[in-house]
Formats: sequence, C-alpha cells, structure tokens
Amino acid sequence: MKTFKKWVLGAGVFNVIVAFPLAIPFTANYFYTFWNFLNHLFNLGGQDLVLPKDGNNLLWINTCGLALFLVGLMLLYASRDLKNRMGIPLLNGIIRVVFSIFVVYYVVVADISRIILIIAIIDVIIAIVFFYYYRILTNKKDKKNCW
Repeated sequence: MKTFKKWVLGAGVFNVIVAFPLAIPFTANYFYTFWNFLNHLFNLGGQDLVLPKDGNNLLWINTCGLALFLVGLMLLYASRDLKNRMGIPLLNGIIRVVFSIFVVYYVVVADISRIILIIAIIDVIIAIVFFYYYRILTNKKDKKNCW
C-alpha cells in the first residue's frame, strides 16, 4: 500500500507540474516553447507545438490545463486515503491509456511533435502501476480484510 501511495502521489505531482503552465494564460507560451526546445534538442521530429493566437482557443487550452491540474489534485487527495479512494487512480489509469492511444494516433495521422510520446510513455507506465496495485489490493481485500 505504501508503494501504491507513492505512485499515486507522484502521478498527482506530475499532473500538477505539467498542467499548471497550461492553466495560466501567461505561461502557456513558455510551456509550448519548452516542449519545442526539448523536441528539437533530441531531434524527435514532427510539427512544432503552436499556441493558438485567438482567445477562444486559448481559453480551451487554459480550460484543459485547469482540468489536468484538477486531476492532479484529485490524485493527491486519493493518495491520502487509498483504502477508500482507489477508484480515482483506477479511472485515471484508464484515461491515461486512452490519452496515450490518442497521442500515437496523432503522431501517425497528423505528424505532431514527437516529444508528446514521452508524456504518453510516462502515462502508460503510471497506468500499468495503477492497474497492478488496484488488482493486487482488491484481490487481497476480497480474500481477507488486509487493509
């Protein structure tokens, strides 16, 4: 349980750190610039990330950043009482896998910046860990009350 708690806590911190710049109108540009820099540094290819200029799309970027930030906070919240909040990391793991599938799709179809694959790989690893601990801990709970 302690290891699972560390993973959930770490995933929450990861979400908060990655999402925070997208949630703020004035820092989203730095976020895009940073990821483009890394993509070029490692020569990964794909199209550069381009921050939209119009307010409507910028608002959607900030809204998505806020939603990801909220997910991070929910994981931090879940890590405090995993016994009663294990559904949060389980659902988060499912969405992380779906996101990773979308990333692969967009890499193939739209030639997006390949640096996003690193986030997708991290998300798949986190999801696998969440699924593993959820299965182990719920099986133990079903067999005997090990909590």
